[in-house]
Amino acid sequence: MPAPWPRRWTVDGRPVESVEPLPRGADLVGLVLARRLPPDTDGRDAFLSPSLDRVPDPLRIDGMPGAVDAVARALARRDRILVHGDYDADGVTATALLVAFLRSAGADVAYHIPDRLGEGYGLSERSVEVARTLGARLVVTVDCGVSALDEIAALKAAGIAVVVTDHHVCKERLPEADAVVDPKWPQASYGFDGLSGAGLALRLTQALSARLGLGDLWRDGLDLAAIGTVADVVPLLGENRVWASLGLARLNRAPRPGIAALLRASATKAGAPVDEVTIGFRIGPRLNAAGRMGDASRAVELLLATDPADAERLAAGLERENARRQAVETRIFDEAAAQARDFLAARAAAAAAPLPPLAPLVVAGADWHPGVVGIVASRLVEAFARPAIVFAAENGQLRGSGRTAGDFDLLAAIASASAETLRFGGHRKAAGVVVAPDRLDAFRAALEAFAASLPSAADGGAAGSDTPPLEADAVLSASALTLANAVALQALAPYGEGNPRPLFAVRRVRIAGQRAMGADGRHRRYSCVAEDGTALPDGVAFGAVSRPGSFATGDAVDLLFHLDVNDFNGTRSAQLSLRALRPSPPWRVRASAFGAVYRLLRDPRFAAEGLPLDATAAAAAAGPLNGGRPLSGYETETVLAILEESSLVAFAADGAGLRRAVLLPAADRVKLEGSPTYRRLREEGILEPDA
Repeated sequence: MPAPWPRRWTVDGRPVESVEPLPRGADLVGLVLARRLPPDTDGRDAFLSPSLDRVPDPLRIDGMPGAVDAVARALARRDRILVHGDYDADGVTATALLVAFLRSAGADVAYHIPDRLGEGYGLSERSVEVARTLGARLVVTVDCGVSALDEIAALKAAGIAVVVTDHHVCKERLPEADAVVDPKWPQASYGFDGLSGAGLALRLTQALSARLGLGDLWRDGLDLAAIGTVADVVPLLGENRVWASLGLARLNRAPRPGIAALLRASATKAGAPVDEVTIGFRIGPRLNAAGRMGDASRAVELLLATDPADAERLAAGLERENARRQAVETRIFDEAAAQARDFLAARAAAAAAPLPPLAPLVVAGADWHPGVVGIVASRLVEAFARPAIVFAAENGQLRGSGRTAGDFDLLAAIASASAETLRFGGHRKAAGVVVAPDRLDAFRAALEAFAASLPSAADGGAAGSDTPPLEADAVLSASALTLANAVALQALAPYGEGNPRPLFAVRRVRIAGQRAMGADGRHRRYSCVAEDGTALPDGVAFGAVSRPGSFATGDAVDLLFHLDVNDFNGTRSAQLSLRALRPSPPWRVRASAFGAVYRLLRDPRFAAEGLPLDATAAAAAAGPLNGGRPLSGYETETVLAILEESSLVAFAADGAGLRRAVLLPAADRVKLEGSPTYRRLREEGILEPDA
């Protein structure tokens, strides 16, 4: 259970409560664009109207002319071509994109996706063996290869030509291939290094179409380039915005059989628009599931399928694999989160220097599935607002996958700890690393030292917090929450890395009503009214954001939200998709709340099964505290989080699926100062002695 006390909300680094709300007529699109577009990107018109006219010739990409020469030569000779991909969504879409194009161009083409557990990422000895066995005369890599110096040397020694297309960070020396196309090459002159593996494969097919006189054949891969671009979380700026926009249009207009079958298998509503959210939460996870849980080639087969019956069969298989992945992921996340909480609590209670705000969490499990550690790392980042690296034991080593938080350069951090690793690679935002089990603690310490050396760590982070703030684009008045503004903001889509959905705040509104939503009641709809009586659009909170019982009708709250358009039964309206709720300042946690919650945990009514996390019911059971004011639901949640961080409470689900807090035995008196949430409450003056 993440600590409920909200992270600071800021606009341009200033607390939300000190920012003047924007009125109804404010240009929200212009405001967001001014924040999104760095000086070296295209201007407003290019951003709002992405088109091919603004994309440079693919032959300007360093190494591309040589790659086109090599592939065209193989086509002319009827040489067998092997496309070597990767097992994630970007890798399988890049593979399918290039294979489909080469087939249409008349090539003799095969493909190979390495097994995640047996071969690992990129080219390996097995890759060389496959190329030889298949009689390939040319190997073209997609989404991998730039670091495979030895394997490419072995291919060349066997008389096999090699073209590398990759978008990962290069080592100091490039492989001795016939052509290397990687926009992240330090000496590259192209000027845009944000392409995904699928985006780079698309650019290769675009250049080949021009060379071979194939017209617009390359456009058939736009849909796959969009999926790879969004799923790989590359910046949706510059030309990536063009590929994502054009690809999404193609996905909506004429989805290929495999994608149509996958959408049906994932219970996507018929006729619903396919957007970046659909890719991120429906298509991408299922394509990834094939490689995470087994053979990623099944995802390539699905994308290449032309027979609807084959597509339905393959999509059903990926749906089953995704369900299995979700179950495994949930178990591992629960264990990893508990491990992270124990580490943070122990570290906070120790006399050592405080943990730097962005020092990565490092957790490991002997029986964790290596295929899901990256997803678990992402969830830990969301839960703890820190970078995270999750390791799984494999063949006597620890194989880890990491994700970053904020602007923290995870790859640079791992590089600083390279002496403690066996190998590593990746991006600034995501990376993989392998360490020996007996070097894990030293690896963690080296990462902490790197985080401590950053300028932002000198003062312990903003306001002494353990976590970075939630940054909003603006504070809005209630009158600005109109359908017209919601519609105007849609021009900023597709959203993703570098172009997140605009996030706004509204202050001091009163909850006029609330109700549970969804079959299991996990979601919540709030109706709120501003101080001047203006009714806000309904606010919808999903999952953990919904906070059932945290707020009562009549409470004054601040909201953090996306301003969206809701289309329902032919009616369009503005809707607030809530990211967070908090009590409107000033707000306090009274010292007597700790005793009240502790007594509830020991109460015979709750001692056996635990205190239900319907905090309103818990607060009512506690009765009035000192001063006569009842315990609030939010105080209850906050105290429970502090007790959990202090290893006094654990959370578990009962037979009905309701989460409950269970009191744990404690051998010694526990100091609450070990809890990061408690320290923050104290530092920010939130803890209030009872009168």
